[in-house]
Amino acid sequence: GPFIIKVDRQNGGSPDLVMGYEDIAPGAEIQLHRHLVADEILFVHRGTGTASPNGRKAHVCAGATIYVPRNVTIGLVNDGTEPLGITFTFSRPGFEELMRDNSVLEGQPVTPMSNEERARIQAKHRWHTIAGPPSQ
Repeated sequence: GPFIIKVDRQNGGSPDLVMGYEDIAPGAEIQLHRHLVADEILFVHRGTGTASPNGRKAHVCAGATIYVPRNVTIGLVNDGTEPLGITFTFSRPGFEELMRDNSVLEGQPVTPMSNEERARIQAKHRWHTIAGPPSQ
């Protein structure tokens, strides 16, 4: 589903906050990751799923709010039958640039990326977002 940035430095001129929304299709997920420099708030406005903050599993549904402090691992799976609609807010910019590098403008065709291109993008944005579970 779409990932739309509504407020950031480019949209609205906020120097600090980033806010947007995303629809996660049934069976799809936001893979485990953590943000090194920003807190995040996720608000579920439709659907159901399972959130995994710091490895703990929690059922979420419409009205749920998930606070994710910086450097805490989070994942979210849509295990329901309808899209899982969430809004996200970050306390500092950075993540939106990763998403811009990984996506296309609304209405444009999606073109597959190579593994090398994805790795280059992840390395570029490693200062604020790290994919995967925490290192042991």
